[in-house]
Amino acid sequence: MAQGTYGHVDGPRFNSRSEIRALAATEVTAVNPTAGPEVVLAGEAKLPMALVGSVTDHANGVADKPEPVEALLERMAASKQLFADLATRALPGPEPVGAVGTVYRFGS
Repeated sequence: MAQGTYGHVDGPRFNSRSEIRALAATEVTAVNPTAGPEVVLAGEAKLPMALVGSVTDHANGVADKPEPVEALLERMAASKQLFADLATRALPGPEPVGAVGTVYRFGS
């Protein structure tokens, strides 16, 4: 299992070379625009959370030349099955989970 340090950035967008250099200087090894707010909210709600990710592209300035967008799309497509398999093994079975907190239903 690979390990590293997560760096949150606002997105969705590709990061600039200067952002990547600054993050790398603080030993960040993976950058993503989607997990930061979720982690904060889960912590406030005292919900357990694990961050699982896969590399889909190399950031600007990391590789000698930019990767083709097709390579990014191929790795994203390949990761779908990996995450589906992980979720199947890690999450509880199909037993229904009751509502947590208050559920409001509008309309009929």
